[in-house]
Amino acid sequence: MIDAEKKKVNREKCASVLVAASFFACAFLSGGYFLAGTLPLYPCFILAFVLLIKNFDVKNALVFAIAVALCAVSLLQTRASLENGLAEVAKTLVFFLAFLLGTAFTDRFAVRKIICFVAFSVAVVGLLIYCLFTSNNEAVFLYNGYYRLQSVLCYANTTAIFLGCGYFAFLSDFAKSPSPLKLPIGMCIVLATFLTVSKAGITVFIILATLYVKAEPRVRSVFVLQSIVSAIAALLMLTCTANGAGIAAFIICAFALVCSFITDTKKGTRCFRLWLFVLAVVTVAIAAAVICSALSLLTLKLRLIYIFDAIPLLKINPLFGIGPAAYREFVGSVQTASYSVSHIHCGILEFAVENGVLFALLFTLTVVYSFIRAFKKRLYTEAAMILLILLHSLIDVDLSFSSVLVVLGLCTGEAANKNFKTDKTGI
Repeated sequence: MIDAEKKKVNREKCASVLVAASFFACAFLSGGYFLAGTLPLYPCFILAFVLLIKNFDVKNALVFAIAVALCAVSLLQTRASLENGLAEVAKTLVFFLAFLLGTAFTDRFAVRKIICFVAFSVAVVGLLIYCLFTSNNEAVFLYNGYYRLQSVLCYANTTAIFLGCGYFAFLSDFAKSPSPLKLPIGMCIVLATFLTVSKAGITVFIILATLYVKAEPRVRSVFVLQSIVSAIAALLMLTCTANGAGIAAFIICAFALVCSFITDTKKGTRCFRLWLFVLAVVTVAIAAAVICSALSLLTLKLRLIYIFDAIPLLKINPLFGIGPAAYREFVGSVQTASYSVSHIHCGILEFAVENGVLFALLFTLTVVYSFIRAFKKRLYTEAAMILLILLHSLIDVDLSFSSVLVVLGLCTGEAANKNFKTDKTGI
């Protein structure tokens, strides 16, 4: 009996390593935006599937099978090239495969540790490039006089959402086993998040985190203090790199990481009302900046044009869509303004247009059902990550990145996992 239990634990550890290794490779290959970044996931995920096969529920496997069938039908009648169509299908099905794996883990913290590890890796590499090799490149780009961090995902807004999810995973791990050595990990992730200068993404992240950390007094003090320190450090670093002082930015970054050790107040209640007030002011200021920024309004207006222009494409083939990657072939026939885009900038609508309403409905029901389950079971870490990705993907291309779909799939799978009962801490 003991040997059988040890074998089960070892199989799950091996599965975790396989998922983490492939997820790491995906993130560092442009976040899985291209097929090359998605391919490493499949052999490792399939091996992990074999290791955890005894833990699977037939109902969850049926969801994956239906998704495969719908994608196959859509692919057969796509007008895009076979290569592009297969690339989109591969990315899309990663979500359902990750969902299936998430339902099979018996260790509730395994998935969170994987997400935190990959996000921390992305943040470290991004910060090093930002401080030491600041210039217009795939990881950093000049925007209104300031250099924005894109890291290895090569898209600032999606990088912000990805790192935001990693920070939620960090807070969860810190709540489980508080250690001063973990504090620089969180500071590194949240600092890199601010350097993306993704106004909408950061605003949503801060608002959700403010609600989330109320569940754990000690954790909320860490979040509040790290947010304040990293926001100040990010502002100074943006100014330094804009003036060619990359070494100064590196020193500020190092100082912020050292300051992370004083962000844990042990109890988390002393002066918390003052910190919460400061955080509320910062949140409102950022939200006001988003609303009042002419550039942000212009960006939002353009994306709304993309979205409304794409709606008529639903009429071509409502059930099975126009085919994976086929939007770029049809956009010229429906656009009402001058623009050139490959994505609708609304993930669920793009699924409906390209893969059909049935597929979009399956995806939406899976995510919404899992979110409700997470909330009812007080799995607020999973709920926060699901909501963060879902909200931002309504006006951006986050669901076109395999790395983001892996996070979303693993979180929804964890929420639907029958092995996890109600979490008393909420973290």
